[in-house]
Amino acid sequence: MNLKKKKIKEKFKLLFYSISFLFLLTLVNHPYSKCSDLGIKLLDDVLGINKIVKICMKIENDKKEEIKKHITLVNINYENLRRTDIYSDVASKIKKDCGEDLPVILLIGQSNAANSVKSAISQNRKNLNYNPIDNFCYELTEPVLGATDNLYSITSSLGEKIKTDKTIIFLNMSVGGSTINDWEMFYANDVNIVLKKILKKNHLKSIIWMQGEGESLISSKNYFINFLVVKSLMFKNLDIEFTKTKLIITKSTFCDDKKNKDYLSFVKQMNYQRQEIKKKFPNTVLLEITDNLDNSFRRDNCHLNRKGTEVVTSALAKIINSTK
Repeated sequence: MNLKKKKIKEKFKLLFYSISFLFLLTLVNHPYSKCSDLGIKLLDDVLGINKIVKICMKIENDKKEEIKKHITLVNINYENLRRTDIYSDVASKIKKDCGEDLPVILLIGQSNAANSVKSAISQNRKNLNYNPIDNFCYELTEPVLGATDNLYSITSSLGEKIKTDKTIIFLNMSVGGSTINDWEMFYANDVNIVLKKILKKNHLKSIIWMQGEGESLISSKNYFINFLVVKSLMFKNLDIEFTKTKLIITKSTFCDDKKNKDYLSFVKQMNYQRQEIKKKFPNTVLLEITDNLDNSFRRDNCHLNRKGTEVVTSALAKIINSTK
C-alpha cells in the first residue's frame, strides 16, 4: 500500500471513530435517545454500561414525582367556569337539542384554534356547537361559542370536511394567547366541568390540541410535565378511557414575534417534548402542517387566513376520518 492510500485510510478511520464518538456522546446525553429501546440495547447490552436502565428508571420516577407535585399545587375544585372572556353571543344562533350518543370533538389551545382566524366557511349547520355558558347546543356557525375572540374559528371548516352520518357536537374552549401554565392553573378545570356535562349522554371522539406559540425556550423545557398535569385535570373523575380517544397535537410554534435568537432552540425543544407525549400516549398523532405554513397562509404573519384554515382543517379532517 502506498503512502497516499495509507493516509486516506487513516483519515477514514479517524472520521469513523469521530462520528461514532459523537453519536455515543449524543446518545448518552440525550434522555429520549438514551432511554429508548435502541439506546438501552446499545449502551447496556453492547457496550456494557449496566447503569443505563437504572438511570432511565430514575428519570421516569423523577417525572412522576414532578407530575404529582404539580397536580397537588393546582388541584382546585370548583363548580362554575372561572373564565369570563369567551364568546357567548347567542342572538344570531339557533338552539338545538344536544341529542344522545353523539360524537364530541374537543378543540383546545390558542388563538389559531379559536375565533382569531379567517375562513371561507362561516357555518356548518348539520353539526352542533356546545355553549359552556348556558350548557345548550346550537347550530354550528361562526364565531363559535366557547372560544375567545370574535372573528372566525377553524371549527365550521373542519365540520364540513368530516365524513360521518351522525351529527357531531363541537366543543371549542380555545383561549387566545394561552400558555401551557395557563391551562394547568385555570382552563383545564374549566374543560373538566363542561366535559362532565356534555359526556353524560354523548361520547368523546377526538381531541385537537393546537397550542405552543405562547411558550418560550424556558417554559418549553417542562412542556411534557405540564401537559400530563393538564390532561389529568381535564379528565379528572370522568368515566372515559383517554388512551382510546384520538389526540391530535399540532406543531404550533410559528408566530412572527418568535423570530429571535432562541427560536430554533425553542422549536427543537418543543418537538422533543411533543415526542415525549406521543411516547406516553400511543393514541397521539403529531401534525406537522401548522408550522410548515409560511406567511402566505396567515393574515398577520401569525394567525391563519382563509387559505391557511383550509389547509389545516383538511389535514385535521383526514386524521379524524381515518379514526374508527
